[in-house]
Amino acid sequence: ASRSQLLGLGGKLVQHMPADLSVEVVQEWADNPEAMSQFLAGLHGGTCSIAPIKQRALEVTIYPKRTIEEWLDAGRYDYRDHNLTTANFGRFLTVKKDTTESYKARVVAFFLGRSATIDKVKGIRSRLNLKPIGFEHIAAVGEQHRELQRELNRIMNPDAVWVDSDGCPCMPYLYGGPDRRKFDLCVAGFECSDGTWFFGLSE
Repeated sequence: ASRSQLLGLGGKLVQHMPADLSVEVVQEWADNPEAMSQFLAGLHGGTCSIAPIKQRALEVTIYPKRTIEEWLDAGRYDYRDHNLTTANFGRFLTVKKDTTESYKARVVAFFLGRSATIDKVKGIRSRLNLKPIGFEHIAAVGEQHRELQRELNRIMNPDAVWVDSDGCPCMPYLYGGPDRRKFDLCVAGFECSDGTWFFGLSE
């Protein structure tokens, strides 16, 4: 973390100190830096973990002319949800304007290691200086980085949210394992499982 971020964190800690904190307790903390270090170490690895967020950066090739169906055909998935169509998800293609030739994009998969709402995921992604992604980015990873899909197991696109006929918001995710791969839909706005990775665009 940068010096300015650490100073900002220190300011937040001061703001949220108990109102009835005594002079004696404050002085005891000041006189015992080892105890403070132990306290912060507990936060780092405990239930309120502030451990670093894992990230995996990779490059993909984007083909601007492809439809949703063409992206899925190129991925040769073992299973693909029947709702993944251009009619439902075409508006989530975010290819560069006036571009007809293929181009490279750098995406980053990040892992929180804890449950979080989709809004929380997006907020953390913004703090990581990552941008929202299009449908084509997650489809390109599924086509071009199968080994990553098998390794990370579940990678979600929190930006392509489609509402089905029952009013349920759904989003695409890549699912992989040692023996199979699939591209499916899951419900958005829920507490995401600890094992879920998410995507952001770095350039």
